[in-house]
Amino acid sequence: MGNKTEQICICWNINYACNYRCPYCFFYNRWAEIKKDDKGFSKEYWLEGWRHIYEQYGSVRIETAGGEPFVFKSFQECIQEICKLHNLCVTTNLSCSLKTLASVVQQNSPERLKWNTSFHPYFTSLDEFLPKVEFLRDNGYEVLVMYVAYPPQLKRLPFIKSVFREKNINFFVQAYQGDYAGATYPAAYNAEERELIYGKKDYVRNGNDNIGLKKLIENQLAESKTKGKLCLAGYKYAFVDSTGIVYRCTRERKYPIGDFLKQPLRLLEKPLPCEFEKCPCEFTWLIDEEQWLKENKQDSPPQTVPAAAPSGDTRPYPVPGKVFWNWDIHYACNYKCSYCWLHKPHKEEPKDRHPYPGIGALLKIWTNVYNKYGRSHVHISGGEPSMYPSFNEFLAQLVQIHSVEFDTNLSFDPAEFIKHIKPGMVKINASFQPEFVDFDTFIQKVLCLRENQFEIGMSYVAYPTLLDKMERYRDLAKENNLNFTIQAYRGECNGKQYPDAYSDEEKKLVGICGNDTSQKILQHHTEDAKNTEKRLCRMGQMYGKIYPNGDLLRCCVYEKQVKMDNIYDNPNFSLLDGPTYCEVVPCPCWRAMLVGKETEWGRYWYSLEKK
Repeated sequence: MGNKTEQICICWNINYACNYRCPYCFFYNRWAEIKKDDKGFSKEYWLEGWRHIYEQYGSVRIETAGGEPFVFKSFQECIQEICKLHNLCVTTNLSCSLKTLASVVQQNSPERLKWNTSFHPYFTSLDEFLPKVEFLRDNGYEVLVMYVAYPPQLKRLPFIKSVFREKNINFFVQAYQGDYAGATYPAAYNAEERELIYGKKDYVRNGNDNIGLKKLIENQLAESKTKGKLCLAGYKYAFVDSTGIVYRCTRERKYPIGDFLKQPLRLLEKPLPCEFEKCPCEFTWLIDEEQWLKENKQDSPPQTVPAAAPSGDTRPYPVPGKVFWNWDIHYACNYKCSYCWLHKPHKEEPKDRHPYPGIGALLKIWTNVYNKYGRSHVHISGGEPSMYPSFNEFLAQLVQIHSVEFDTNLSFDPAEFIKHIKPGMVKINASFQPEFVDFDTFIQKVLCLRENQFEIGMSYVAYPTLLDKMERYRDLAKENNLNFTIQAYRGECNGKQYPDAYSDEEKKLVGICGNDTSQKILQHHTEDAKNTEKRLCRMGQMYGKIYPNGDLLRCCVYEKQVKMDNIYDNPNFSLLDGPTYCEVVPCPCWRAMLVGKETEWGRYWYSLEKK
């Protein structure tokens, strides 16, 4: 691997529907939940997307995944059209009829179409399954039969394996990944079971002649770590979800790199290091870095971190102080809080694309910012920042250029964070989310970071149904000498619109912290926000809001503004030369940079950092 002439492979999750409910499936007991994310795109949508791929990258290799593709009602027509442009490998449980298979065979050629079939004895028999496999093989198609080494199915494995080998049919044992009887697999397989799965010459019928399957089995059973190793995922391989979003990696669907149809898909220009301690993919696309550099005539590793930022603090633009950036780094989050404004998925909105250009490209962007505006303050927010690819490694470099703070639900491991980041270089805004974590666990992480000299504050959203415990949380924070901020809830709850719907008693509860920031936020959301006067504001001049897709706006009200630039399309983007009148009335920002009132709002920005 590593040769740029190799054909690109794209895994296609066509749907989240299946007529089987295998207990070893990744989606077992979650089908109803998973199906909510299924956009149910039409045949025309998918075919147009694959035509776009062909126009950009030529013929690629497509492998279906997800649910059962033949449940998609137009799948036969998709096969016929796709195979005119690309090579297609269909992963199926073969629950479709022989008549359906005969129709597919009649309309397509083995040169373009291959089959990965899964035998699931919980829902079918060998007598029903085997004739379909033989029919495909006898018509010249390359067929692979897969069987999951689910612990209750191991006893039958030798017999089933022998049936397919006697029929001269490629047979592959897939290690089970999950929990069973209190043990976690594949780590829990004993030596005898591993030999049964791995064997000496059981990768395929003719021994170890299929290198891909050999590597797949080795990866499934291996205990080795993959984080930091060079990987082709995102460069020569990508995953298209049934939502239409394109990801770098298959199983961990957190880091989108584009949209399948709304914009030309741009794969990464080079392979990047793996982001996971142990690659979660069934097949790893890891490559040898030294070999890749040699084959591609590179002198240094791809996406390396650039040299340190230049010294000095020049500000060529006429602003009255430091430049601030609020960067929604992405919208992925492992919590789904009822009161979060992202609780309703934003996948349909353009700002929700999450391109990931790599650490090197990101640091180049922020170094350019330094060259124009000096040492700026970067506030990272959005979803959960710690879920962003190589977040700790990237943050360790960014704090050398700019002062940084980030919002987090603190679900990450503080010990791992401390290994990468030095104290005094970053401020942490930890949001307590009682729907997903208990306070004792949360505060222990806060104290751990503070004891290691990190500046950290706590916040809590005054969601109407969670008001009763706020005083207890406030008191516990006080006991530990922790800064605790309460934010008024903005949105609908039980048919009422907040914060206007807070009663007088509830307003007192929201303001119980007594600190200046909490009082200012509450006052703005209940009183100041009613101001409908157009006001001259420095946002856009000394402040920029960046969305996950790279769009740069004056402030956080996305829908009512025209973007100024895009940091990924134009790394040399700039802010405005001077203040302009606010485009949004009433203004939702409690820290609005109004001209002539710098002394009022300045402290709410400059207090964010010590230096």
